[in-house]
Amino acid sequence: MDDGSTSSNESSSSGETKKEDESGLGRGGGEPHKSAPGGKKSWAELREIVNELRRNLSSLSTMVPTSISFRKLADGRTRIFFLSTPANGWETTLLYADVPSEDDVHPSRQTLQWQPVIESNFQSISLGSRYSREEQLMLERKRLATFGITSVCTTCSTMIWVQLLDRKQQRIELVLLSIKNFVEPLPNVYQYIETSTRVCVPPAVLCTRVSDVWINVHDLLYLYPVTDSNKITYIWASEETGFRHLYLMTSLLASHSNGTLSSDVEEDPSVPGEITMPAIILSQVALTYGEWEVLGRQMWVDEERQLVYFMALRESPLEKHLYVVSLSRPGEVRLLTHPGYSYTVDFNRDCSMCVAVYSNIKILPECQVFRITHSDWTVEGVSLTPVGYLLEPSTPSLDLSLHCPELFTHCISSGDILFAMVFKPHNFEKDKKYPTVLNVYGGPEVQLVSNTFKGMRQLRMHMLAAQGYCVVAIDSRGSQHRGIQFESHLRGRMGTVELSDQVEVLQWLSDTLGYIDMSRVAIHGWSYGGYLSLMGLAQHPSIFKIAVAGAPVTSWSLYDTGYTERYMDLPQHNAIGYKLGSILNYVKLLPEEENRLLIIHGLIDENVHFHHTSSLINALVRHCKPYQLQVYPNERHSLRSLDASKHYETTLLSFLQNHL
Repeated sequence: MDDGSTSSNESSSSGETKKEDESGLGRGGGEPHKSAPGGKKSWAELREIVNELRRNLSSLSTMVPTSISFRKLADGRTRIFFLSTPANGWETTLLYADVPSEDDVHPSRQTLQWQPVIESNFQSISLGSRYSREEQLMLERKRLATFGITSVCTTCSTMIWVQLLDRKQQRIELVLLSIKNFVEPLPNVYQYIETSTRVCVPPAVLCTRVSDVWINVHDLLYLYPVTDSNKITYIWASEETGFRHLYLMTSLLASHSNGTLSSDVEEDPSVPGEITMPAIILSQVALTYGEWEVLGRQMWVDEERQLVYFMALRESPLEKHLYVVSLSRPGEVRLLTHPGYSYTVDFNRDCSMCVAVYSNIKILPECQVFRITHSDWTVEGVSLTPVGYLLEPSTPSLDLSLHCPELFTHCISSGDILFAMVFKPHNFEKDKKYPTVLNVYGGPEVQLVSNTFKGMRQLRMHMLAAQGYCVVAIDSRGSQHRGIQFESHLRGRMGTVELSDQVEVLQWLSDTLGYIDMSRVAIHGWSYGGYLSLMGLAQHPSIFKIAVAGAPVTSWSLYDTGYTERYMDLPQHNAIGYKLGSILNYVKLLPEEENRLLIIHGLIDENVHFHHTSSLINALVRHCKPYQLQVYPNERHSLRSLDASKHYETTLLSFLQNHL
């Protein structure tokens, strides 16, 4: 890279100080590394800075238990299983902790001891990744389907339920299927010919929902035991009001007998030749309502007390909380957790115990176990009684006042409220402006700004702030947890509307805070954020001096059809949107100056295929545009090896130091 394009005073503004040189951060084993001309750090010095920052920032990491499950033991204790990394360990593994029975007297602030499920007989080896190989494969396989069969679950020994989504993802059906319709083939038989006549029970559609925007698939369904052969009661969620809420529903199923279809059975008009049994919805009662969202993944039902526990964002779009509502008093929702924090919660099966992980922007995560106790049968009688900690409050060795970002709220010109967070540079001084990195995502299904602690998941943001950069993240219109209308701002026009929000809030932050140097702003993101980084440099070259685009989508016609068609419609229905949303059609607008664009991509990316980047490079070459490219041959969509991660971080610091 060219070292001579940035003056020495710019280098000092970016956090490269003499004190850091003398501290040994820029030294390897033996001889000191020579700094590059102009007072900048050499590659070797930046590499050592990355290593030192990783060591220092590791105290921001807490091994929060995940994948919680419960088991009741014969002696009255409850055993909690979870995934985490034990003390002095490297790899995520399966652990457990025992909760004493209710009869045992114990302090509420005791720490529950972690025990390994399997004793390790071999030395722990660092895999250079946060996840073990087995865990990575498990996460890969758990990626949610987009259209077709989105969810499957057995309801009892005779029925299973599925959610069916059409290709345009604007119609979803909740369907019951009889086990009688499935047959298990004989072992080692490749051509199975059935000789007996089976009774085929037509699928029963419990409920259908349609949207003129798109359907956000969720896992919120609870089916009550069937007491009437033709009636079924269940709790399901819908966004029909514009926000996801819970509904208590009862449907009447069409009758069938001995495989002979009744007069109620009809052919599904959307699928020629498909026979279904349409259900009649007898009742639908809104358990929750309002301009706030119920989260789509967790719901627990206490049938005996007729209570429903769920996670939602009623208090603030930035905080996830636990709530309870009674089936006997719909709409009367009670908050069970403390405002000012954000939670994730897991319940046991009978809703008598839960595990809560909570934090806020300034406090590290804690993990506490609670018993669910009741003084009466109402929501007001529900209490969370502390049992002990799986993860105690901790005090990091670092000064959190330097590492915790500030949250900001701004009403943009459209009247919408947007949220942002800003990491101050660690060498912050009043009346001084700092080079700034806009860390962007901007796409659907993601929320960057929240009242949760920003730890090692935000490692690169902390690194940049430690090196003297101001780091900004903004959730523009289209981001998650704000309702379907807010999200639908992107519909059919991805890549053309997000950046106006980002730039407007960035300019407001600059005017309000006074320390953002708007002449030295970089835009950097990964995946959708990499895509918007490219769009930012093309559409706003006077705002963004440089762009670092990681694993970028470059044309929606090249990306996963399920994801793309949900937000952009089918290509034949939105040809203009696909054209305007492709950076390949904006390459001629990219700057002519050198060292303003860096592209980073893993060669075996299984999500955004490398073909996106190769198509972009072809267009850059065709228009004779300058660019820099960093390829990681053995990396996928996320950089998984420690070596590649460190190399990328060193490359990022070098590119920013030399050209911002």
